[in-house]
Amino acid sequence: MTTFIYGKGMMGYAVPWHVVKDVKTPIFARAFVITSTDTNKKVAIVNSEICFYTIALKHAVVQGLQEQYPHLGYADDNVLLSAQHTHSAAGGYSHYPLYNLAIEGFQPRIFKHYVACTIAAIVAADKKQVPATIQYTSGDFPENDAVAFNRSLKAYNANVEITSPIAKKNHHLAVDRCMKLVRFTGTDGRILGSINWFGVHTTSVGNKHTNICSDNKGYAAQYLEEKIGTSFNNSDFVGAFAQDTAGDISPNHQYAPEVPFEKEYESAQKNGHLQYKQAHALLKQAARETPLKGTVDHALMFVDWSKVKVHTQFVPNYNQADWFYPPQTVSNATGVGLLLGANDRPAMPKFSNIVVGFAAKRLAAVLKFYELRVLSKFLSEERQHNIKRKYCMHASKPIFMEPTAHRVIGANFFHRAVLPSVDPTVAVLKRVSRLQRHVPWMPSIMPLQIITIGELAIIGIAAEISTMAGKRLRETAMRVLKHKGIKYIVLSTYTNGYHGYITTPEEYEVQLYEGAHTIFGKWTLAAYQTKVLELARQICKPVQDRTIDVSTQPCVVPDEQLWCGE
Repeated sequence: MTTFIYGKGMMGYAVPWHVVKDVKTPIFARAFVITSTDTNKKVAIVNSEICFYTIALKHAVVQGLQEQYPHLGYADDNVLLSAQHTHSAAGGYSHYPLYNLAIEGFQPRIFKHYVACTIAAIVAADKKQVPATIQYTSGDFPENDAVAFNRSLKAYNANVEITSPIAKKNHHLAVDRCMKLVRFTGTDGRILGSINWFGVHTTSVGNKHTNICSDNKGYAAQYLEEKIGTSFNNSDFVGAFAQDTAGDISPNHQYAPEVPFEKEYESAQKNGHLQYKQAHALLKQAARETPLKGTVDHALMFVDWSKVKVHTQFVPNYNQADWFYPPQTVSNATGVGLLLGANDRPAMPKFSNIVVGFAAKRLAAVLKFYELRVLSKFLSEERQHNIKRKYCMHASKPIFMEPTAHRVIGANFFHRAVLPSVDPTVAVLKRVSRLQRHVPWMPSIMPLQIITIGELAIIGIAAEISTMAGKRLRETAMRVLKHKGIKYIVLSTYTNGYHGYITTPEEYEVQLYEGAHTIFGKWTLAAYQTKVLELARQICKPVQDRTIDVSTQPCVVPDEQLWCGE
């Protein structure tokens, strides 16, 4: 999939200087197609070395498959497109302008190339299908493997499950250290491929480098494919390293000396080698497991995540009498913490972060006071309730931006705001505010997908999810899916689209980077639990009895309304 436009931005770090000038490693799309021999149902699972798939990419891939290869039988619900989340690949392929800020607009050439490569990978995998067995296994990394670290310990320790806070020196333990792996073996005994899921950010390489790079998971895939190719004389082996609960997990040790700039590629290789070793061990272990029994199934629904009334079983200590507004999600808003960056990769030097953070939080507090105490007096009762509900559901978040309302720090016309464009991002944001008045800046309607392969369920999530939030979501799904014979559940994140983070309510209240980027409010995880439960119940029914809502559909922006950077 390797492609770039010289001098245009990469996707992930969202800083204007992170542009492409050369290629360090190629990037690939790895595809697996599984067809059930008893029902002929099939699914395609793709993992690509880009930051994330977007609604527009998924739409174009499915449309291309249906137009060019209608006989293959692909649709939205049986195609799962995931990304391993490298931050060092070409960007500019989203229809939502905020994801194109640092790239300075939508890049049609990058978009078309990613679509074509994804389609080619699926078609190639489809043509190469052979009778095979599928085996699942899992295993924890050794405790001393420096493969992953929790970058938001304060938020993680706030969870009710954590009765004894994890110390900074042990932040490698505040991680789901379990890698899950699926092995595909031909009936002739030949290893065809494997895909594993382990949550760790693909950010060993920082934002001062200007080379395309698949980062730690890309190196891991390279090492595994080379090893199997040499050991078994099998150059066709495909080994994908996908993401699980990576939301609050970094490959970088925050409390050790910082990795020098010139050593970051070496750091990516070392981390990749640890992931490769674990996958190689699990590949051997999987060969001894009983093959998955059952059939292939799939279901997908689109959800407007800004309007989900959550089931109160997912709201701790819920008492209806204590709630003026029932718990729900609301229109998207980002917090000040997003502006400041994550703990392992801050957006600015420490002093600047402190100053900017303090000023932005003060502005957010003033705006909240003005809207609730002053502006509301001059508005209709309905608009008063909307403002109160917004602040109630966004809870502790100091609101910086409201993308659907096109508001930045309360300004409906940010391009007219009295704020000097000394920072390139501010200048570009003003330009977007001026040009993109009729296009949502961030998405609200996103897909939720469940694919089952025998006793394994893969839940496709268009977001990144924290360690503890992922644990709770898997437990919620298992309550229902066990009735379908499911024994194992994998969360496939950065899948079919992207809207930011999912944190637990406790983590959200702390309002670190991840909570600030949980854009639909404090009850986002509860909304996911509500909808996963709903979709799980549907997929447990016979196909003819399923009643999945198809009226809710995402926004696909017309070409003439796109802010193009070419």
